Amino acid sequence: MKAIDVIDKAKAFNGYLEKETLSNITDFKANSGDENITWFNEVYGELTNSNAQKLYWCAIFVSVIFYLAGKKSLNAAKEALCGGIFARCATGVERFKKANRFFITPEVGDVIFFIDENGRVSHTGIVVKVDTGRVYTMEGNTSSDSGVVRNGGAVNDKSYLLNNNRIYGYGRPIYD
Repeated sequence: MKAIDVIDKAKAFNGYLEKETLSNITDFKANSGDENITWFNEVYGELTNSNAQKLYWCAIFVSVIFYLAGKKSLNAAKEALCGGIFARCATGVERFKKANRFFITPEVGDVIFFIDENGRVSHTGIVVKVDTGRVYTMEGNTSSDSGVVRNGGAVNDKSYLLNNNRIYGYGRPIYD
């Protein structure tokens, strides 16, 4: 799996809205709601033999994108994400740190992690571009509003100043 594969898969879902019920779960706009019901949660539940519907889904989005970019190989996703797919941001951070693949400077294809107002890791996304002053991302369960928005109900492209105090760091996946 290559970083560009992950980025292309993530960008393909830009604009997807979470659902009110399981109806039209693959449609980007139909049956929109605020129940944390998504196609990503459905896939994650199948991969983990769990009921993932109604869970916060930013980390689930990242995990499913890696699964899709790995040609629907759970093993490829687990390897790239340093040991496994994850539904909790803190779990992702732990895995990247344990593998010595957690950094404060981003690279394209990294998994970005954000902290909330209390300093807890609370949101994640995929780095799609970096320039001299900004990092650009694709995130699940956010909104089009500026700034870090967790539980925002959509897949959106976002950007942040590199010195944004809500950025905790970057997990560097293992790519081919």
